[in-house]
Amino acid sequence: MSGRPSLWLSLGILCTALSGAVTARAEEPRRDPKGQRGISPFWEAIHRADGAAVARDFPTAIAAYRSAIEAEAQNPLGHLRLHEVQLASGDLIEAEASLDAALRFSDKDPGTRAKVLFIRAAFLERKRDIGGALAAWRTYQEHLASYSQVMGYAAAADARIKVLQIWKELAEASAVVKKRIDERLRVAEEKTRADAKASKDSR
Repeated sequence: MSGRPSLWLSLGILCTALSGAVTARAEEPRRDPKGQRGISPFWEAIHRADGAAVARDFPTAIAAYRSAIEAEAQNPLGHLRLHEVQLASGDLIEAEASLDAALRFSDKDPGTRAKVLFIRAAFLERKRDIGGALAAWRTYQEHLASYSQVMGYAAAADARIKVLQIWKELAEASAVVKKRIDERLRVAEEKTRADAKASKDSR
């Protein structure tokens, strides 16, 4: 997540490159709005965006992914790829909005939804939202358990939940200690003010 395209984006770009090797034999790809006899506007934009993302030309990639989304607004892939380049470019607010859209439109595709849930859990970790990330990893686990045919990373989710649980407990313990320290400081300050007033009054 440190500025590099994510695993999912990299895999998607690899698939794009492999499929592109076939279409590159023709001088001009055959276009078909429905994608039945040639490349659809959606996939044409995705291919163009993937190439820009690999070159780290994020503005061009973002514009191309948005074109793909205009062509197929309810296809979660466009929103997911857009999230990845927005995240890589450091725009966390827009990246989260794109991820929410990908989640919303992936309800009919268990495989894609698994990818979105995984990326969402990792994104919440990046935001240091421990409670949200814990819930997201558990949702990912439940999804994999509900769709046995979907390939996923259940072991990774288990490991992240264990780590996040430890972080949560440490954060809670730290909050208790901080509260005690703050209380002691408050009492000490009040005593100091009271002593100063008493000393002044005795003069």
